[in-house]
Amino acid sequence: MRILVFIAAIALMVFMVGCGVDEPETAPFEPGTETQYVVYDFWAEWCGPCKVFAPKFEKLEAKYTRPNVTFKKVNVEEDPATAEKFDIHSIPTVVVTADGKEISRIRGGVTEAQLKKLLK
Repeated sequence: MRILVFIAAIALMVFMVGCGVDEPETAPFEPGTETQYVVYDFWAEWCGPCKVFAPKFEKLEAKYTRPNVTFKKVNVEEDPATAEKFDIHSIPTVVVTADGKEISRIRGGVTEAQLKKLLK
């Protein structure tokens, strides 16, 4: 029962926060000089909070079109090896890596403000 209440609370927070992203971010970029970031969204088809977060993740992906930032959606049921590699125990979870090393893990989805701080 506690897990259902927790999941409902996370879904509500994700819904209330929203992203409100419209304009693509532009940043100076010189190939080979910037950190390479990967933003992973771990989700599953049956996960209600994941479905709520999905459009926000897509908006963030559309906004952060820099060559050094890659967005990846990982369905934990279709790719359990990647979920295991990142030790994913709850979804939705967003993991951000910089040059292959994890720098952040955010359960319940990520906001634009949080992502902006991570993608320097």
